This record gives sequence, C-alpha cells and structure tokens, in this order.
Amino acid sequence: MDRLKKLAGQKAFHFGLFFLCLFLFNWPLLTVIPLDRQGLLFFYLFIASGFFIFLLFLSSRSAGEDESGV
Repeated sequence: MDRLKKLAGQKAFHFGLFFLCLFLFNWPLLTVIPLDRQGLLFFYLFIASGFFIFLLFLSSRSAGEDESGV
C-alpha cells in the first residue's frame, strides 16, 4: 500500500489520472453503448467514477503525508 501511495503522490500520476478521466468520460466512448442498454451505461459510469474517486483519495492521502512530515 505504501508503494501505491508513493506512486499517487507523483506529479506524473496526476497528469495520467486527468487524461484517463478525459478518455473514460468523453462523449464518443459513452455513445458506444446502445440506447437499449442504459443499465449497462449506468453501471459503467458508477464503476468508473468510483475508481476515479478512489485514486483521488489515494492522491490526497499521499499529499497530506508529504506536508505533515509523517
């Protein structure tokens, strides 16, 4: 877990996370799912946003440790 926190604290990780979210939540990718499968689109958005929030949480925790010196 410490290794993952160290990775999440790097500036390159933040840029990668930004571009990953641009790719995951862009309009052309969301229109690949047909209109009759709206439940699948909802599930995809729920899982992708949950993963994004988890990565932001790890990033914030690693930044907090650097500032406090713990």
